[in-house]
Amino acid sequence: MGQNRDGLNIMADILQVANPSANQTKIMFGANLSFSLLKKYLRKMVDAQLLIVADGKYVVTSNGRNFLKHYIAIQDRHVEAQKTMEEPD
Repeated sequence: MGQNRDGLNIMADILQVANPSANQTKIMFGANLSFSLLKKYLRKMVDAQLLIVADGKYVVTSNGRNFLKHYIAIQDRHVEAQKTMEEPD
């Protein structure tokens, strides 16, 4: 995580840390986010129904699990494509 991440990477990191549920502190440290950035993304992700809040914790919804599953599959394909492009002819 030593590089700049885009919004999708950040959301995927949050979902991985929060799966199946986590409090803000665990998510903030696990996803390596500032508190202000964490609040911004948590609000967006609750609005998008990727997370819900229950008993003071953020819980990954079925939409969130589905998003993460597809995100990981795309990332895996991207890595494989990069490897293929780097192979000598």
